[in-house]
Amino acid sequence: LSYPPHQVLGLPALSPTMTQGNISKYLVKVGDTVDAGDRIAEIETDKATVDFDVVDAGTVAKILIPEGATDVQIGTPMIVMADEPSDVAAFAD
Repeated sequence: LSYPPHQVLGLPALSPTMTQGNISKYLVKVGDTVDAGDRIAEIETDKATVDFDVVDAGTVAKILIPEGATDVQIGTPMIVMADEPSDVAAFAD
């Protein structure tokens, strides 16, 4: 099985001491196109709720971790971003 060009975004370390976090809220949905610097989620750390901003532009193809998930380890795949909006359907399953 081969997927179109994409990136998988893992849960980022949003503070030097962060080892896990909670997915407070997604600010995007499948099919949304985002630009570098856009906020895509609010992540709750042990100290605060912090925005997760994307580094590269793309289109949200699949959300892998549900909103409200707790104790998610840093680096756990969170969102699939397709390079082209027309490729989103390839990630539906």
